[in-house]
Amino acid sequence: MVLYKNAEFQQERCMKTMTSRERIQAAIDHKPVDRVPLDMTISYVAYNKLCDHMKWDSLRVNNASIWSVAFPAPEFYEKMSIDCIYVGLKPPPGTPLLRFGIDETYTNEFGQEYVKVVESSGAIAYELTNAPAKDFTLEDLKNWKLPDPLDDAIFEGLEEKCKQLYENTDKALVGYFGASIFSAPSFIRGMEQWFVDMYEDPDFTLLFMKRFHDYYTKMYSKALDLVGKYITFVRTDMDDFGSQQGPFISPAIFREQVKPYLKSFYDSIKAKFAQVNPLGRLMKHSCGDNSAFIDDYIEIGVDMLDPLQSTAGKMSREFLARYKGRIAFRGNIDTQKVLPYGTPTDVKNDVKDAIRHLASPSGFICGPVHHILGDVPPENIVAMRDAVLEYGQVKDGKLVNL
Repeated sequence: MVLYKNAEFQQERCMKTMTSRERIQAAIDHKPVDRVPLDMTISYVAYNKLCDHMKWDSLRVNNASIWSVAFPAPEFYEKMSIDCIYVGLKPPPGTPLLRFGIDETYTNEFGQEYVKVVESSGAIAYELTNAPAKDFTLEDLKNWKLPDPLDDAIFEGLEEKCKQLYENTDKALVGYFGASIFSAPSFIRGMEQWFVDMYEDPDFTLLFMKRFHDYYTKMYSKALDLVGKYITFVRTDMDDFGSQQGPFISPAIFREQVKPYLKSFYDSIKAKFAQVNPLGRLMKHSCGDNSAFIDDYIEIGVDMLDPLQSTAGKMSREFLARYKGRIAFRGNIDTQKVLPYGTPTDVKNDVKDAIRHLASPSGFICGPVHHILGDVPPENIVAMRDAVLEYGQVKDGKLVNL
């Protein structure tokens, strides 16, 4: 089976000098790499279209996460020269696994209800329909019972899976354990009320964040005890602080209310990593314009920032380039216009420009800004991969094809 569409990339594969795991570790640590790494997550619709396009019939999937993200087999990552594989946890007892496309509704461990919708294209998605804590008082919040974050059922099979992937692939394993200290409370409370609370009832928001801080600190600590030795980096959370135009909250409120909990959580993860894997690193996720917070992320111990939405607010590549060497970057290829609506040439030019601005040549893991959705043509996904392999080549410490 042909992995690449031309002999040049076949040759690149033969000339590979680093494993994916070595390449990702080096990129995060701003050390020499043989090429810019590639990472991406992809919706099941886009994934199956890509498999059809590449004639990988045996790799098609019919399952996905609540966010419609596919769970590819390891062979897919090898074929696409993707350097990372994500590993996650199971829901706690009492919360079943989602039967994607079968379940008409789904309720998670925090009482959030999702309903299945079928889009005009035929794609399936699940939309959140409630805010379980919308009427909570401070006393209700104090008495709210969360699941046990240390229940063995949450971690069932995790160690075996990570060990198998570590020993049988060369990919960097990423802990994607779902923490959220800011965004989960905002959805459970209702976002509008959450922002009102931050200004009018900070005791409520502080307690809400503390409860999730304590919950996820325990969960991540146990996960890293089990598999930290296999993992290259963890995605610390799914908290978003940026919108398309600017930050969701003022820097002052962020530093007063949110930042202390993030710092405590990150400190705990770093300390646990240091016990089981001194090379373990932290990636902070936040969509939108995060320009006001990047110095704060660096200060509280973030090693890598994702997803670098350069079409949002002040997050231009020229702006982000100011931080080269201080924090690593992951993502940056535009999923709003270029990937879904551009040509393969447009995609290649976007990748080339991202690498030119953000790779030193280390310090950058190239990939899409968000999960690749079903409106992205498979030709553009291949073009993104090919462009990273072409323009990300490094020799003697320099990018050689720019």
